[in-house]
Amino acid sequence: LLDDNENGDNPHLRAQVVDSWYDSRGVNCVVQIISGTLNEGDRISIAPSTEESFSRATQSTTQSYSVQEVGLVLPKTYRTGKLCRGQIGYLRFGLKDPRM
Repeated sequence: LLDDNENGDNPHLRAQVVDSWYDSRGVNCVVQIISGTLNEGDRISIAPSTEESFSRATQSTTQSYSVQEVGLVLPKTYRTGKLCRGQIGYLRFGLKDPRM
């Protein structure tokens, strides 16, 4: 996941998808924030996991999504509106196909 948020040392959001599940509201992702912050309303893009494929993806058309909901899983989801570097939480962004 990528974004252009400014936060401290690295202005770009970098997050790793840890897990995901599908429910009636769409795909939910559990992510670990590597750098930057993730806020509800941010626009994100999904990038491939390797640097080489990332370079090709940014040159081609990548689809972006609006973050609809962000929060923690404690064991139920708890909406916080923001995740910061080092946190692990969930994210919903309107994706309807878990294979994307």
